[in-house]
Formats: sequence, C-alpha cells, structure tokens
Amino acid sequence: MEHSVTTYDGRALPASVQGDGAPLVLCDDDPEVFGSLAHVLVSRLRLVLWEPGTDDVDRAAADLDAVRRHFRLTRTALLGHGRGALVALRYALDQPDRVTALVFVAGAEVAWDNGLAAECRALAVPTLVVEGAARGGRSTWVEALADALPDVTRVVLPTAGPLPWLDSPGAFGWAVLAHLGGR
Repeated sequence: MEHSVTTYDGRALPASVQGDGAPLVLCDDDPEVFGSLAHVLVSRLRLVLWEPGTDDVDRAAADLDAVRRHFRLTRTALLGHGRGALVALRYALDQPDRVTALVFVAGAEVAWDNGLAAECRALAVPTLVVEGAARGGRSTWVEALADALPDVTRVVLPTAGPLPWLDSPGAFGWAVLAHLGGR
C-alpha cells in the first residue's frame, strides 16, 4: 500500500508497506533495490520501504523518525544498505529506545573517528553487520564498526557482493530472520 509521509519540515516522502508481522523499516537511497529482499522477508515481517528525500544523513535520520511515526511504530527494527545503513545507524544512535534491532549491510564508506566509535560503544541495540566478501575484501572501517558495537553479530557472505540479498538470498535472508527472531 502506497503512502505519503510528511516530514518535520513539510516535505512529502513516498513510502509503502508490505506484509504482516514485526515491523522492519528498510533504508536505502533507492528503495527499489530491496525488491528481491522484500520477496524473501515479506511472509514473516511487516516491511516499510521509504525514499529519503536528502543526501544528508542527519536530515534523513529525522525523516526516518517521521516514517516511524506515520506508520505508528512505537519501536521498529531497521535494515540499512549503503548510505541507508548510515542513516539507520545514525537513527539508532540518536533514538535507541525506538529501535529493536539494527541490520547494517556494508556498502558505503564512513569517515570513522573517535567520536563515532564512542557513540557506537554506547549503543545498546542488537546489531547485525553483513558484508559480502566478493565485493573486494573486508572493509577496515566495517571491522572497526563491528569492534565498537557492544551487541553485534557479524556475518561475512563469501560469494556475495555489494547487494548480498541478490548474490546469497537464502543465507542473507536467514541471517536477518535469525537476528530479528527474538525481537
């Protein structure tokens, strides 16, 4: 079902919802990239797809809160890919009481610094970090992120590239479902 979410500054963002079950908000610059992932997860989860209206991570995190409020989600799990992973992480750092679990799919590089590391060390949200090994090797900053998070599971999919749900849909889907299972 299609929706229009009004942000705090009055912009309209397209969003949609599919499935039933526990909510999972999907974050990416292009929500169409999640098409095949939605097919894997929709039978078990209520998926919320939305399109950020900005490249600014902090503003997109505020927009994510408008999405959460629009769908009347007191708390939700988040799955982010690429810059959407940075938005989901920023939201979890800013609003940990609103996030049941975080799935961080590696894809965008981050300016890793001591301030971000300190914020991550204090994050009390169970986090799954997924990385495709076929994308050119493990990312140093993803390793730093996983090391900084206190409640983290890291999954490296050996045959997956930057869109692991396309290259390894079964392994990716089960990793996500297992992570979200108890939440």
